[in-house]
This record gives sequence, structure tokens and C-alpha cells, in this order.
Amino acid sequence: MTANEGVHVRAHHRDLNAEGALVGMGVFNNIIVIHFKPKIHTFNEMANILRSDGSLLMTSFNTRQHEEKGFRKDFCYTEGEYVDVNETLELVEYTAYDDIRGYFDGYVFRKK
Repeated sequence: MTANEGVHVRAHHRDLNAEGALVGMGVFNNIIVIHFKPKIHTFNEMANILRSDGSLLMTSFNTRQHEEKGFRKDFCYTEGEYVDVNETLELVEYTAYDDIRGYFDGYVFRKK
């Protein structure tokens, strides 16, 4: 990258619980979702706006966080909940892990 080149990041503020919130936003190379549990319609909308060969990375607390730390269950991923939800996304990796903050599930999808 030269001094005249810059990195461009588009940011959007949307209510991701609202159906159709992502419609009309264009196409994205990659989407990263951290500490958010998308509803299935939002997950499918993310798949729809992802460029072919683009990546969707998601990570958030899982149900073990609820069981052991009392975090709201409706905000927790259940085991494998997004696997095989959208046929346009190929699962690259799914993992359950923990660190000092708690218990998580992580997904990496690639758009076919």
C-alpha cells in the first residue's frame, strides 16, 4: 500500500432484529458479527448481501454462558444452530471455545 492509498471501511447503523434491515445495502466482501445473535431472517439477509467467495465470521456467547454465568439464554448461540441454515454458505469452521470472558461459539462461512 502506498501513502496515497487508503483503507476504506463502510459503516452502517441498522436494527438487525428488523426483517429487511440489510436489504439495499449493496454487496460486501466480508461480514463480521461479534457478540450478537442474529435471527434466522437476518442470518439469511447477511448471506444474500455477501459477495461470492466472501466470508461471514460470527462469534458470541453460547448456552454454557447462560448455564454457568446467568447470561440471558435468548442471546446465546445453541450448539451448531447456524450450520446448514443457508445453502449458499459453506461452513469452513465451527468451534466452541472459552476464554477469560466466558464460553463462546464461533463460525466461519464462505459464500459459494
